[in-house]
Amino acid sequence: LIPSFVKMDFSDLPALLGAFALGPVYGVVISFMKNLLHIIIKGTSTACVGELCNFMLGAVFSAVAGFVYKRHKSRKTAILGAIAGAAVMAVFSVPSNYFITYPAYVLFYHMPLEAILGMYQAILPSADSLIKCLVIFNMPFTLVKGLLDAVLCLLTAATLCLCVSLGSVAVPIGDTAAVIWNAMRGLELPRGISRTIILGVRLPRVLATALCGGALALCGAAMQGLPVS
Repeated sequence: LIPSFVKMDFSDLPALLGAFALGPVYGVVISFMKNLLHIIIKGTSTACVGELCNFMLGAVFSAVAGFVYKRHKSRKTAILGAIAGAAVMAVFSVPSNYFITYPAYVLFYHMPLEAILGMYQAILPSADSLIKCLVIFNMPFTLVKGLLDAVLCLLTAATLCLCVSLGSVAVPIGDTAAVIWNAMRGLELPRGISRTIILGVRLPRVLATALCGGALALCGAAMQGLPVS
């Protein structure tokens, strides 16, 4: 369906979560740090061109989604922001690849443009120009990738609420979602023992567990990236 050098990944999910939780600028920063850490730990096989492309698209995605959500924080604007971010990222992928990424591949990676077009033409022979290839292949692919990231973001939020709801004292998942949502928006929180259990006990533990898991994953990636002696 698409040349093998175009990869499907969900690495923009942390940037999207950061943009919703902290703001669009933080989403861009997370996207930058993600690619920087990838270069430091795993190295690059594309003369940093792939990482540059990933950063540009991820930054646009998270910035647009975070900006839409920040103007009026609600579940609806979170969904609309994620969809808008995916759409803008898909459209932006065409000029960014045409003017920056693919010329950089040709210049730094010494990959002839004819070879790149040949990979597209092996799938669709009528794709006889780079702009046509980007519109037919890359733009829909990037849109689907962004929408999948949005779905995973919603699933992550739902999983977070479920984890906080479970325990020796049952807290309805609706109450959990309301408390966390109002806390993120800076609104008045409902009074009662549920608020204390959610914000004072369970949510910090769940977030600490997630951070520990992420740190262990980062350590594992670093160990895999070390040269074998």
